[in-house]
Amino acid sequence: FEAMESVVLISDVAFIKRGVPKAQPDKVEVDPDQLKELIEGGKLETTDNESDSENEEGGEETPASEKKGLRGSAKDSGEEDMDEDATMKECMKEYEEEEKNEGKSAGPKMAGIAMYARPQDDPYMTKHDDSDDEEEKDDFVVRPDDNFVVAAKVDKGQYTLEVRIFNESAGDFYVHHDYLLEAPPLCLEPISYDPGAENKQGNLLAVGTMAGALEIWDLDVVNAVEPAIIFGGADPDDKKKKRKKRDGSAQGHTDAVLACRWNQQMPHVLASGDATGVLVLWDIDEAKPDTVIGAQEQGGIQSLAWHPVEAAVLLGGTMGGFVAARDCRTQTVAATWELPGVQVEKVAWDASAPFYALVASDDGKLRYLDMRQAGKFVHEVVAHEGGVNALGVSTTKAGLVATGGADGALAVWSVTPSALSSIHKTALTLGTVHSLAFSPNSPTTVVVGGDAEDLTRIIDLSKIEQVAAAFP
Repeated sequence: FEAMESVVLISDVAFIKRGVPKAQPDKVEVDPDQLKELIEGGKLETTDNESDSENEEGGEETPASEKKGLRGSAKDSGEEDMDEDATMKECMKEYEEEEKNEGKSAGPKMAGIAMYARPQDDPYMTKHDDSDDEEEKDDFVVRPDDNFVVAAKVDKGQYTLEVRIFNESAGDFYVHHDYLLEAPPLCLEPISYDPGAENKQGNLLAVGTMAGALEIWDLDVVNAVEPAIIFGGADPDDKKKKRKKRDGSAQGHTDAVLACRWNQQMPHVLASGDATGVLVLWDIDEAKPDTVIGAQEQGGIQSLAWHPVEAAVLLGGTMGGFVAARDCRTQTVAATWELPGVQVEKVAWDASAPFYALVASDDGKLRYLDMRQAGKFVHEVVAHEGGVNALGVSTTKAGLVATGGADGALAVWSVTPSALSSIHKTALTLGTVHSLAFSPNSPTTVVVGGDAEDLTRIIDLSKIEQVAAAFP
């Protein structure tokens, strides 16, 4: 992943519907007795600088859910930080004097200064603010009107899933927790289905990575260090070995997973496509491939979309400029559209007109097709200067479409079978727009991901005068 060492961007974003996350997510925690044993038995000694370096090079940052005052308005914690710094310096000074005077270590250390399993046991820590704990607990709770918003973040060789809380009425938008990944994340897909749960309800997220893995993370488990499962990922005896069938063929993906989509009408089915043009239909119940389809001649599969009504119909767009509507029951292609010399970036069905779909491509155009008319497009417009990297369709506001492109702009469109009209276009300050997603609860709210400034932003399109007039 050397090419990612200098890259900073949000490769994909996903909204999680209200009510899906647990009100009190589970935390992976170390038992205090085990932590005490680890500290007392520690052999490695590090300095503060070394500890800071580790955080910069791959350590996990303190989740925003554990910082004070995230809900409502931010609170100034400068005085508390100064007090803590002074206390820590005094603590270290006394430890160093003991070592100097006695000619030996003051005792075993872990991470340089970790001497106690609980802060309350440390005699040098005299200030224990219960109000801080209450604020942290409040920030950690997921309220009924909260959405999770997940961003796939690439930051100069560090890869994370950043899970934020978004509360529309309160204006909250902060990091609740995150997960460290071993490979760059390329695509995200929420899955509100868990075959292991009694009611089959879950808060899972599929993550396609550059390593060719399709990881499934449980967003209701905080501080997890690995996914709940990796589809087609690893041999039980060696997590880095890809599983293969008896004939030696791969059982899953062998290259970067560029697209994945969950079938809400058949909740045990998940589709994914990779950079070699291999399409895999996964059986979530069995955690294994049900069908593997090779279409290498069409190029890598960059986008997938299940039909909103016909459960077995899957639309795909490829690097080779192909768009194909496939009947997955028979593995037959019902209709194709070809764009020579063009890469298809995104495809999406028009939820308000199920026979129609949108296609975004690297030539800057947005196209509209009728699956009953193979080979030709109903509408075609220039949407952006450079590629159209991001495409979203409102599921609850008929005809509302948004796109983002290499020109750093966000464009809003009105689409019907008879017309594809530009409503508004605005330049953002996020650099190139790489991803966007509509809220499943608010018809005009989108999250946008880019590669500059704050990287991720929530935008309410209804506050744009032209949009409000076109979609009252």
